[in-house]
Amino acid sequence: KTNKSKIKTILIILGISLSTLLGGLMMMLLKFLINDLIIGVLLSITSGMLIYIVLFELLPEIITIKNKKIPVIGVILGIAIFFITHLFE
Repeated sequence: KTNKSKIKTILIILGISLSTLLGGLMMMLLKFLINDLIIGVLLSITSGMLIYIVLFELLPEIITIKNKKIPVIGVILGIAIFFITHLFE
């Protein structure tokens, strides 16, 4: 079961990485068609998805961990860095 879990995890990470690369390439090629409104909408959707993943997928996993200090600090710092970087765009 462990090997299947590792393979599944690697495939998911590979899929996320390739989709990120493909999305970045598409944005580079189509940048002349995209205005500020479309970029704002896409960033809002992305922000919402990331917040959903953190709140409903990662936090329940953190709750079941014995040493909760480090993961909670990591999640809080990650959210803070995410919002701070969006303030300066």
